[in-house]
Amino acid sequence: VPDQALVPGLGALLLLLIGLQLIAASPADPPAADGVHSFTWADINVDPVAALFASLLVFGGSLIPLAGPTLTLAKGLGLLSLQLGLATALTRSTHPLNRRQRLALCRPAQIWSPLLRGLAALPALVGAAMLAVRLVPSTGEAPIQTFVSWPSGMLAAALLGVILPIGEEVFFRGYLYAALLGYGRGWSAAVNVVVFGSLHALQGWGNWGGLVGVFAAGLVFLWLRVASGSVLVASLLHVAYNLTLSMASLRGVDAG
Repeated sequence: VPDQALVPGLGALLLLLIGLQLIAASPADPPAADGVHSFTWADINVDPVAALFASLLVFGGSLIPLAGPTLTLAKGLGLLSLQLGLATALTRSTHPLNRRQRLALCRPAQIWSPLLRGLAALPALVGAAMLAVRLVPSTGEAPIQTFVSWPSGMLAAALLGVILPIGEEVFFRGYLYAALLGYGRGWSAAVNVVVFGSLHALQGWGNWGGLVGVFAAGLVFLWLRVASGSVLVASLLHVAYNLTLSMASLRGVDAG
């Protein structure tokens, strides 16, 4: 299957599946037994110590060296499974919210407003990422740049770029954000953006423009998750963002 068909095909399938899940999901703010929509942040808070160790495990998994397209794809799929598994296992299902609600795998109260926000943010986010790469000087070749120069490396990177957002959104914007809400929204948001960006810094070190784009994207994904109350909405933007950048990179390779 040509590169130009495989990556957008997979991306379109994931966007469709997330969209269908978004439509079918339960509301973000479920009514309590008395019919009143009310719960506190303590209701969705999870163990912050467990969240720390979970973050270290994810960080450790990302330290596995890039070793060819096939093995790197396997590493990415393993990291995806680790993120989803940790988020699911460490989010206890307790009253009044079930596990899916605690991970914000739910439908916003007003579904079209956050979707339009995400759609409006996409071109600005992509443009900012490309501009940052051009304007911010690099001091070396990042590991991911070396990887994509290998045969089939760009295709493997593009595929991972489309797949990995699912695990990242559930883990970072779903599990980790909720885990730290007991310390306040501001603190939880700051840690979330820093940890998310630092995870990507391992593969982008030296390409400072790319890292600026990663941190900016993490901030926008978190903003959309908080504004909508749904990780699914943020996941749609994340997949669409990565897919757009991946296709731009593939077209650049083919043109060259």
